[in-house]
Amino acid sequence: MTTGTIKKVVADRGFGFISAEDAKEYFFHRSGVKSSLDFDRLVGGERVTFEIE
Repeated sequence: MTTGTIKKVVADRGFGFISAEDAKEYFFHRSGVKSSLDFDRLVGGERVTFEIE
């Protein structure tokens, strides 16, 4: 698992970006968000853990 911070969410287009602790930026799509989370409630600045596929 990797830890990072949500940099930006483009809710109407269904994607966003995460700045990871390794200084890389990662794209994510709403289809990759766990079903237990509400994609539309994600906001920039939130700390998250994620898997890189």
